[in-house]
Amino acid sequence: MVHPFLKTFLFDCCMFRKEVLTLSILFIILLSGVCEAFVPKTPHLLYLVIEKIKQPVGIEAFQTKKIINYADLNTGLIEVQERLIYVYPKRLRSEMTSEHMKGFSVEVQGQYLKVMDGVVVSREKSVLDRYTDVLLYRDYKSLAEQLSLVGVDTGKVSYERYKDTVCYVIGARVDKGKPFSGLWIQKNTLFPVRYVVVKETRLVEILYDKWQ
Repeated sequence: MVHPFLKTFLFDCCMFRKEVLTLSILFIILLSGVCEAFVPKTPHLLYLVIEKIKQPVGIEAFQTKKIINYADLNTGLIEVQERLIYVYPKRLRSEMTSEHMKGFSVEVQGQYLKVMDGVVVSREKSVLDRYTDVLLYRDYKSLAEQLSLVGVDTGKVSYERYKDTVCYVIGARVDKGKPFSGLWIQKNTLFPVRYVVVKETRLVEILYDKWQ
C-alpha cells in the first residue's frame, strides 16, 4: 500500500513533469514560428506579389525601346516602337516596328515565337523581353517556372538593401561581388523593383518603378 505522503509526492512530480513538457513544446513551437516568419518561402512570396499587382482582364501598352549595342558603339541608338497586348491568362502578342524592320512575337502558355520581316527568327524568349514575366504569369507556380528558366534559384530567399529600400531577394548569390539572376521585391509594398537575368555571356537588368 502506497503511503499518502509518497502518493502526493508522486502526483506532484507527475504534474511538474507535465508542465515542463508542455512549456518545452510551446517554446519549440514559438521558436520555430519566429524563425520562419521573417523570410517567406518563394511560393508564398510570389503569391503575395501577384495579389498585389492584381489581375485585369487585359493590358494594351505602347512603348519605345532604346537599344544600345555596346559591342559596336558606332551603330548608335536604335529605337523600336512596340505595342504589347496582354490577354490573361498567359497570352501576349507584341508588335514591333522600327526604321529598318517590322515584326511580332507571340507567347502562349510558355510557348514563344518571334517573326521579323516575315521570317521566324526565334522560338525562345530573349532575355531582353523577360521584363514581361512578372506581368504575364499570374499564378505563383508559372511565375516561379519562368524564374527558374533564366537561372533564378527559387529555393533561396534573403534580405538585401537596394537603393535605400529593404527588399526580399529570390535567388542565390554564386560569387561575392558578382551579379546573379534574381528578383528583388520591395518588402513594404510587395511590388517587384528589380529583375536581373544572367545567362551565358549576357546580363540584363530590368528596373520597375512608379507602380500604380
